[in-house]
Amino acid sequence: MRLLLLACLLPWVLTAQQESSYPSSQNFLQRNNIQVGFFAQRDNSSPQTYTYSVGGIIPLLQRKGLFGIAVSSKPFKKLSFLELQLNFGYERIDHTGDNLDFGRNWFGENFTEQISYDHWQLATGFQLEVMHAYRCSPFIGARYLLVFPEHLRYVAQRDFDPDVDLPVYMELNGGGKLSQGWEINTGLRLYITQHWNLKLGIYYSLLTIKMDWPSLSIGRFSDNNLFATDNIGFMLSTQYRW
Repeated sequence: MRLLLLACLLPWVLTAQQESSYPSSQNFLQRNNIQVGFFAQRDNSSPQTYTYSVGGIIPLLQRKGLFGIAVSSKPFKKLSFLELQLNFGYERIDHTGDNLDFGRNWFGENFTEQISYDHWQLATGFQLEVMHAYRCSPFIGARYLLVFPEHLRYVAQRDFDPDVDLPVYMELNGGGKLSQGWEINTGLRLYITQHWNLKLGIYYSLLTIKMDWPSLSIGRFSDNNLFATDNIGFMLSTQYRW
């Protein structure tokens, strides 16, 4: 993981070597074409509530809203179509899974589970603008995702069934682990004014949230996968450039 992080952050470090090629009258933000603003992301709704993973079946969740700060830079004059990106956001997920067919087949009648998960997400990557010299340009990009858990609560309950060897009620708190994923995106970038831009697009993210709990009788958690996001979503951001 250290090598992957280094590969993602290396272009940002190399920007310091480019400073001497810019006029001294420009400040650091201008020399490196740094843009700062805000972003929002929301997954498209899906009728599927569970998915298969290596460890078994886990809940499939849709992110209701991820918001945060977006920073980007175009530090290489000869590669002005390339934009480096760094997003940092916060999200709260409250999910109730009550797929009755799933519950009857695996854990008894009226099986439900509730997940509360608060976390910070760091996304770093790049974006390529096809028509970077124009006011409006299509773009395509890719990002590496790193998720830092802040709060985790899991509750599962079902009707009593003597033929099912599982607790009627189970509650766990904490135990969230650092998790990784990736995202690809595409859309349009528009300069509203000389300094403000607006980006609209769609993305596909694949992220598996990990936890560190003791061995449980619910087998799909055997691989430490709590839930997954495997969805298409919508993204919006606005940034100011110097």
